[in-house]
Amino acid sequence: MPSLDHDALIELIRSDPSLLRTLLASLGVEIAGGEAEVCDATLTAPELRADLVVAFGNQQSPDVVLIAEIQLSADADKRYSMPFYAMSARSRYRCPAIVVVIAIDEAVAAWARKPVQLDPYNAWRPLVIGPSDVPRVTDVAEALARPHLAVLSARMHAKGPDGVAIARAALQVLPTLPDDRDVVYLDVIWSALDAAARLALEAELNFANYVPTNPFYYQALEKGLAKGREEGREEGLEEGLERGLERGLERGLERGREAGRGEGERDALRVILRTRDLSPTAEHEARIDACSDFAVLRKWVARAVTAASVDEVLAD
Repeated sequence: MPSLDHDALIELIRSDPSLLRTLLASLGVEIAGGEAEVCDATLTAPELRADLVVAFGNQQSPDVVLIAEIQLSADADKRYSMPFYAMSARSRYRCPAIVVVIAIDEAVAAWARKPVQLDPYNAWRPLVIGPSDVPRVTDVAEALARPHLAVLSARMHAKGPDGVAIARAALQVLPTLPDDRDVVYLDVIWSALDAAARLALEAELNFANYVPTNPFYYQALEKGLAKGREEGREEGLEEGLERGLERGLERGLERGREAGRGEGERDALRVILRTRDLSPTAEHEARIDACSDFAVLRKWVARAVTAASVDEVLAD
């Protein structure tokens, strides 16, 4: 069964299919053609479905098709299916078709590079991207320019000598990603780090400035606080904070520990406004302080993620 790690790496390429071109350049392989476009990954019967198929150029008549396969471990069955992916894609799209294996460690990469003997006279092999082929992105500016490459770099090199610097750069770009991918990629990066690297990053990064755009965080926080009302306000708020930290979210809810969940929502609202350079007036601040309706506060928090002004956030 596909894992979160597997699916997240597929999503990296789905979100930025030209990443395959960048990765293959590290092998000295130049992919010609136009823009990269994700295609239907079903190349044969449903039981033989590739992870991802990317056409370069016109999808109806592409210049080349790349079939991306994420390999978290050696899989003997793939030595039978992967050559078929290439032949099936070549027949379907009438162009060269290349299987690209992205392996999460060098042992898996070495396994994938072994030629597949199709018959006594012909052998086949995919192109393989192992950790050593993935650039080490330590510069934040470079990470912001290619956020998906930065996340992949962090996943591949998290336990290397510069793993903390690479993870630091990748974590800085997560808030720029759309939808709820920031949470998924954060899990991938965080799980790849060792305990020492996690402690180092927790000590130096200001998670109060990391505000995700997806509502999952606020739902998780509400559940933690609701449980806290049953078991004691202080215990519940500490649990809510812990769950927020597990998702790599802001650590600055200390003010909410004593004041209750309403104050926690006010803090979250102000963090979002500050992060988005929306400056409340004294009248706005007074209105936020005076509001004791949790549902209203939560609505304001959700609006603050996309609103153009504080007035729009606090609109009735």
